[in-house]
Amino acid sequence: MQHWESVVMAVSIFAICSGLTLAQDNKGFKVKDRYTTQSGGVKWAVIIGINDYNDDGITDLRFAVNDAKKLYELLIDENFGGFKTGNVRLITDDTEIKPNREDILVALKSLEENADQKDTIFILFSGHGIEEEDESYFLTRDTRRNIVADTAVARSRFDRTMNRTQAKI
Repeated sequence: MQHWESVVMAVSIFAICSGLTLAQDNKGFKVKDRYTTQSGGVKWAVIIGINDYNDDGITDLRFAVNDAKKLYELLIDENFGGFKTGNVRLITDDTEIKPNREDILVALKSLEENADQKDTIFILFSGHGIEEEDESYFLTRDTRRNIVADTAVARSRFDRTMNRTQAKI
């Protein structure tokens, strides 16, 4: 008897959920293009994850690359992030392009050149950061601890990218 009660309950829940879906369809909801913003712009992202630092004075991390990869997968999933694969640059210890200072700066410059006012940009840095002399820095794979200001990427450089594009963040 309990088995049939479970089946009846499951069918009832299915019927209620189906009815909700039909009700939504009857109210005029429509699926928008998942790859564009509400204003019709393009979605861009740079995802950076660093576990392994070249300088022995900087402690390696364990999960930064995994976090970056998982977020990348979420962003390019059409049911969640809706970012086109070609518009999301993943830079980790495991990718062809490594998370060194130069390649991160190139990725930021690419956002500046491609994103405009209608677009949305998303930047994730998963790794170490430090503050020195009232400036915050993101430590890149090739940052040298004794000359951080010259080998890391200043937070102000990320801010500059976001300001130059005038895109939504």
